[in-house]
Amino acid sequence: MKNTASNKLHIGLVLSDLYGGGVQRVFLTLAKVLIQRGHQVDLLLLRPSGDYRIHISDEMRLYYLKGRRFDQGLIQNLRSRRIPINPLWIGPLSILRMWFTLKRKYPQVRLRLGNARDALGVARFVDQAQPMILYSALPRANISVVIGAKLAASTIPTAVSMHVSMNRYTEDQLSKSQTFDVLSDTIIVPSKNLRREVIQVLGVDEEKVHCIYNGIPSFEIHRLMEEEVDHQWFSNSSVPVILNVARLDYSKDQPSLIEAFSHVHSQLDARLVIMGSGSELHRTRLRSVAVNLGVDQDFSFLDFDENPFRYMRRANVVVLSSRMEVLPTVLLEAMACGTPVVSTNAPDGPAEILEGGRWGKLVPVGDPPALAQAILEVLDGDVIPETELKRRAEDFSEHDAAEAHEKLFEKILAPVS
Repeated sequence: MKNTASNKLHIGLVLSDLYGGGVQRVFLTLAKVLIQRGHQVDLLLLRPSGDYRIHISDEMRLYYLKGRRFDQGLIQNLRSRRIPINPLWIGPLSILRMWFTLKRKYPQVRLRLGNARDALGVARFVDQAQPMILYSALPRANISVVIGAKLAASTIPTAVSMHVSMNRYTEDQLSKSQTFDVLSDTIIVPSKNLRREVIQVLGVDEEKVHCIYNGIPSFEIHRLMEEEVDHQWFSNSSVPVILNVARLDYSKDQPSLIEAFSHVHSQLDARLVIMGSGSELHRTRLRSVAVNLGVDQDFSFLDFDENPFRYMRRANVVVLSSRMEVLPTVLLEAMACGTPVVSTNAPDGPAEILEGGRWGKLVPVGDPPALAQAILEVLDGDVIPETELKRRAEDFSEHDAAEAHEKLFEKILAPVS
């Protein structure tokens, strides 16, 4: 779908890295569609490393900050596809000088040398790539964009995207957010609840905060979910598989999920798979929970996979056990695969996606018995028809998300009359 607007946008996306988070995949999907609509998108990675490969558009130019350890596999993959790669070098003396400057200018905020380096990198990116607007996601990149835009040789508008509930911020993170995010020209959030939080907590003018739902690439998901799976649990349809796709993290509350699984396991033969990246220490702790509950033989980990959709398609239910979320794309992706979902009613996004339980079961946060009951009901056949799940997922189209960003950026860039 090509852009029908008269102006071609040149957007500079800024991300910390390409590790396997939902935000990174959302941004790469957005970049692909914006390029398809006729715009130019350049990507700056503050750290050139991460898991994502296939979601990076061949039409994108990539910049990265030279000097930090980088993922050789990522760079080799990009080179093999002839994607332009542009290293940016920032000298250590310049970083030190900028750090002292920022400490004097923002004494109330604890800034590190890395913040100074990243901000200088953004300024260099603006001067070399010359995008029309900067767009970033997550705290570290947001800080870098707001400061870096002020350091660049030319004036450039900024938009920051916030994907973390205000309730999850530490005091230090909240201080930085109140200082820097509010200095951005625009704040974009993926849920209505988070928009209300940002306005109330940060004291931002509501005209400055925009809700644009994350878009998912349904067509690509439908293609990728048909790829083969080399795992015997997903090929044995006689034993149902419960799948959790999430990084291993406190906020995802996988211990409660394993406890819920133990209740399910006591009533029927089933298996639990947790797919996602995380430390070996976290894995060891989760294994201990499974061993203590006597379900370790029917519990397994899978590493991060760029194509989780083939597993979602073959799972009997996808479960999200998080303590907090904003707009969890994993629910949308599972629904696009036609797979039933169960989720905790975590603030802020699951209830928005599921419309209060219309499209999947919602249970209280941190309530393993309730989570187990919801899973058992799904495994017993109490499910939304596959066609309806897929139709609901289409409400979060990547094309709608791209068009909303396109219109907002054009409005920001429009000359003041």
